[in-house]
Amino acid sequence: MRMSKRSDQRRCVVFESGDFNTTVTKENYLNPECFGDDLAEWFNTRLEERNLRIRPIGQEDFGWYTTFIYDDEEYNLVISHVGPRGNPEWVVEVERNPSLLKSLFGASTRSVPEEALLVVDEIVKTSPSISTIRWLRVGDAHRGHLEGGSESPVSP
Repeated sequence: MRMSKRSDQRRCVVFESGDFNTTVTKENYLNPECFGDDLAEWFNTRLEERNLRIRPIGQEDFGWYTTFIYDDEEYNLVISHVGPRGNPEWVVEVERNPSLLKSLFGASTRSVPEEALLVVDEIVKTSPSISTIRWLRVGDAHRGHLEGGSESPVSP
C-alpha cells in the first residue's frame, strides 16, 4: 500500500451535483440544514457495487458519514453540504476509523492508503451527475479554502 504523509494528503474531495437534496429539511435531521443523507446512501450503493463492506450511515450536527472497509481497515466518508440551501457543492473527507485499541497506539493519525482514496476518486469521477471535482488537503478544506486543489488525491 502506498502512503503519503498525513499532512500532505489530499483527503477531501469537493464537487458539485444537483442530484442530492439541498433544500428539503427532513424530520430526522439534527439541524435544519443537515443535508447529505441521500449522498451517504448513494456512496454506500457504489461502495457495495465494488464489493466493499459498508456500515449504516450516521448523522452528526454538521452532516452525515458512512464507513467502508478496505483491506481490513475502516474508513469514514464524512459528508458536508457547502453554502446556502440549493447550492450544489459538497465536501467529502476520507478519514481513518480505527478501533479504540488502535487509536490508543496512534492509528487515527496515520494517513489513508492511496488505494482507498482512489476508490472514492473513481466513484465520483464515473458519475455523470458530479462535476467540478477537486481534491484538497484537509486543513485547507477545514479553513474553508475550497478553491484550487488537484484533479487527483494522489501525487502524479
